Amino acid sequence: MRMREFIKQHRNEIDTYILSVRNRHAKDKEIPFYPKMNDEERREWILSDELLYRWARGEGIIRSTKSTSINLEQPYSSEKETKHNS
Repeated sequence: MRMREFIKQHRNEIDTYILSVRNRHAKDKEIPFYPKMNDEERREWILSDELLYRWARGEGIIRSTKSTSINLEQPYSSEKETKHNS
């Protein structure tokens, strides 16, 4: 299944979840108006929201990829220069 098919098949569930997240973070208690979402916005939510991402990944929509690892132990060069100049 592709992302487009996943969104089409689960559009109502995805929209319900997105609206619940938006409403949870709304400042006032009234349900704010949100314009109708398109599939590109849904795709962005799926890629950026942990719960939606895991759901799509579990369905095989998103494959695990090797990401560039960052060594947090190694300071940036500007930090090295600051330490040596002290």
